[in-house]
Amino acid sequence: MTIEQKSNNDIVQIKFRILELSFKHRISHIGSCLTAAPIIYECYANRPEKHRFVLSAGHAGLALYVVLEHFKIIPDAELLLTRDGIHPVRIGNEAYIHCSTGSLGLGATIAVGIAASLPDHRVDCMCSDGEASEGAIYEALNYSRNAGLNNLHFHFNLNGFSALDKTDTVRMTKVLTTIHDGIKIHHTEGKLREFPFLNGLDAHYYVMNNNNWATVCEWKTKFDFINEK
Repeated sequence: MTIEQKSNNDIVQIKFRILELSFKHRISHIGSCLTAAPIIYECYANRPEKHRFVLSAGHAGLALYVVLEHFKIIPDAELLLTRDGIHPVRIGNEAYIHCSTGSLGLGATIAVGIAASLPDHRVDCMCSDGEASEGAIYEALNYSRNAGLNNLHFHFNLNGFSALDKTDTVRMTKVLTTIHDGIKIHHTEGKLREFPFLNGLDAHYYVMNNNNWATVCEWKTKFDFINEK
């Protein structure tokens, strides 16, 4: 198995786990978690020893928990989900959640502070396109660029939907990269086609039912069959 094949296999396993826990606990924000998962996975797969990760788009917390579980940083994603809910919570000196988030835009500004105070650390910060309506995002990008925080890496998950409507990802890409041309844009629009129940804004608010779970299990079975060939 090549590195790329292993990465793809890992991401499928992570997505299935996200869907499994979303169904079991009847929670939403599924689309945000599924599109965020490969980005978070990439950040942790390539992390150096000195590393911090800030999920500014805190509503995708389940994706972070499952990635941490995958890399054996925590024993069980479900334990964090039942303890803290969908938004990451840093308690005391816990080493695995580097920042409590939930209020959109807040994480980006905290990531700036972490990067400035820990210049020998790589700091990854993942934001969402809906979150990019917050002024704090632009302040964080502008300061990071002007201060030359080369250890801070912003990732924007442009999945095409926000709280109330679609997002103009083309325009948003232009605006964000004009402010800071060093950020990484991840275009994840259309990445949920295998799950027709996650269409448009339904990807943000939909809660899975038994029929949806059957669709997910069928998808996973087909992938397992292809992977074994």
